[in-house]
Amino acid sequence: MAQKKDSPIIFYGLMFVMIMIAIRSIMILAPQHLTLPATVARATEKPLRHKSQLRLLTYNVLVHDIETEARAKALMQIMQDSDADIITVQEAAVWFTDALRGSDWARRYDRTPQQASSCAGQMILSKFPVTQSDCMPLVGRQGRLALITTVQTPDGPLHIGTSHLESPLVDAYTRMEQLAEISAKLGDTGDAIIAGDFNFGDEGPETMSLPKDYKDFWTTLRKGETGYTWDNERSDMARLSRERFPGEESRRLDWILLRSDKWQPSKVQLAGDEPIKPGDKSLFPSDHFGVLGVATRK
Repeated sequence: MAQKKDSPIIFYGLMFVMIMIAIRSIMILAPQHLTLPATVARATEKPLRHKSQLRLLTYNVLVHDIETEARAKALMQIMQDSDADIITVQEAAVWFTDALRGSDWARRYDRTPQQASSCAGQMILSKFPVTQSDCMPLVGRQGRLALITTVQTPDGPLHIGTSHLESPLVDAYTRMEQLAEISAKLGDTGDAIIAGDFNFGDEGPETMSLPKDYKDFWTTLRKGETGYTWDNERSDMARLSRERFPGEESRRLDWILLRSDKWQPSKVQLAGDEPIKPGDKSLFPSDHFGVLGVATRK
């Protein structure tokens, strides 16, 4: 009799375990196939007009809670002064989005997503209206995501992809795959930008896999100059960072790539490459330097 009473308990227990396994399998597999729409915070004012130049800024702003008040103030000033039409951000956190909300200049931009945590710290600010925005999972062990956004310019759609690619030094092949995924998502035609923290430099094997129809601002305009955005010599924030791998050298980790039949790279420079207090190498706006690129009409 006791065995008969236990049978339903065993049966339902097994069913529960099987259901939980199935749910976990779906959770593991879904990110490989699913893109999630990203929310958009709309600009309060944004005149849509033809432009003679397109200004682009990419910046890894360092997610960690290190002197955030001073760094946020410096970052907001850099972004305002850049007058960028498109800003791609990596490692954004609550302190960063709070600073954006309190900045008058930021009200001229659509912002996607509204919360940085919605796409693992990726964020895009655009003076042009955002018409579509998705957060796409990438291959790799670290669970990296890419923010894929389309904005409507006076010349037509502009497709943008930004990400913070796989970080371990040994994962070059994964970074190649991730770039290929982003490029494929942006499609083969139309104006497009891929920008962000690529986590490899000019000497990395990943450069051989850069999409051939895109131009890299830095090597197009300043080939032969280092352009380090992770600079152990200039910045103690980089040299002493907990994010630094053993033996990691200074590298140009942050890139802007452009594909267009209307625009061509005309200027590129580092942003935020001066310490917050002159002469004090211990505190910069971020452990990365940003990159500001300007494109002009062909």
